[in-house]
Amino acid sequence: VTWQLYAERSAEHVSSSVREFIAAAAVKSEVRGRFTVRYDGGITADMRVIHRGKAYSVLGVMPDPDSGLEYMTLAVSEGVVFDGR
Repeated sequence: VTWQLYAERSAEHVSSSVREFIAAAAVKSEVRGRFTVRYDGGITADMRVIHRGKAYSVLGVMPDPDSGLEYMTLAVSEGVVFDGR
């Protein structure tokens, strides 16, 4: 698989808390954190997020609860070290 840069964005990154981590493990969830970005209809769960040298797989894309067009939250799985490819 060869990845291509889609866009560079400012985002808020929130790692799962210990409580969320334990709860997720109990139901075998892969979600380990989330990124919140401005809405972009081109972002899909087939993409990944690179943040501070880690590649995070996007597990789901959730629109904001009001308009659905202001921002979106990306649920992500644990990152791996990213070597630039």
